[in-house]
Amino acid sequence: MEVKTSESLTEKIEELIQAVPAVNDLESNVGELVLKVQCLLEGKKPTYGNYAEIDFQKLNDDWQKITAGMKWMTETLGDLNIWTSQRLPTAVPLRVLPPLHGFIPRSGTGYENAMRLVKKYLWRSFLTTRYERQANDRLKEDFDALVEVLQRKRSESDIPAFQHDKPSGDDIKNAGWPTAGGILSRAILVACSLQGANDVASNRPLRKWKKVDHHHIFPRAVLKEINKEPNLALNCMMLESFTNKEWAKKWPGDYLMEMVEASNPEEEIVKRLNTHLLNAKKLISIKASSGSDLGSVYDEFLRKRASLVMERIDKLLTKGDKE
Repeated sequence: MEVKTSESLTEKIEELIQAVPAVNDLESNVGELVLKVQCLLEGKKPTYGNYAEIDFQKLNDDWQKITAGMKWMTETLGDLNIWTSQRLPTAVPLRVLPPLHGFIPRSGTGYENAMRLVKKYLWRSFLTTRYERQANDRLKEDFDALVEVLQRKRSESDIPAFQHDKPSGDDIKNAGWPTAGGILSRAILVACSLQGANDVASNRPLRKWKKVDHHHIFPRAVLKEINKEPNLALNCMMLESFTNKEWAKKWPGDYLMEMVEASNPEEEIVKRLNTHLLNAKKLISIKASSGSDLGSVYDEFLRKRASLVMERIDKLLTKGDKE
């Protein structure tokens, strides 16, 4: 790039991070992300082999377009409460959204319809198997189709990502722990916290925290003792580190009643739990002293939360939003 334009790509990337700092929280290698975005802008698959074929004069000319696209991408993902790579189910949309930005109408119903399409695409990328393999090939196919839909040259049903089946109830129940890197597992966590997800103890919005803990709603040690799998996406919620440590080994109802007794009205605790798509009233009743069979109670919890998640997923995939 320096040979072609007398500009330093490294310096320009540093300027981009300064202009859009949120992008660095979503992608640690912003330089490679820029190259992938430019490949799509030039009609190429975003592969290592195609980096050498990039028109670096065009990259320099497109820089403001790329910066604006990166900013819009971070804002769009922020609307879904995805603000760090820790929450992002798959990095593929980071490559697709910035070059798509130039095709989004700026106002009116055109903008509304385009944003609905973009959010439906995001949920398809998160909740289906579309990007589990051949991601670079597939994201190029989806980007091209999205552009043509926005240009009214194709119908939405022609987008390859929209042709993949949604997850089944068993897929939801069996999805593993979100930090293990599974796309669906992380997507379930994001879908459960679309109302903002407040910490149960402090009531602070978790979107303001770059680092949050992934908490086992039912204690891991107790579940292991009764041969139940604790590391499931449905048994996960986000909490501040301090709250996670306080709750860690306690049955849900025991900890939640401590919150109630600490001058928090029960309806307030219920409200906070609802931001995590949890059946609050039921959780509050699950105490170590209740004499309940924890294994059966846990199975029932997983069934009911899976039903809530499936209901929300259906709306997200068809409408792009939870309502």
